[in-house]
Amino acid sequence: MVDGALPLGVETDADIAWRKDLLRKIGYKL
Repeated sequence: MVDGALPLGVETDADIAWRKDLLRKIGYKL
C-alpha cells in the first residue's frame, strides 16, 4: 500500500477514497 502524507490510523473515509482512486489510476486493482 502506498502511504500518502498522513500516517496510518489518521485516514478518513475521504482519504481512503482518494487513495483508492489514485491507485486505480496508476494501474493497481483493489
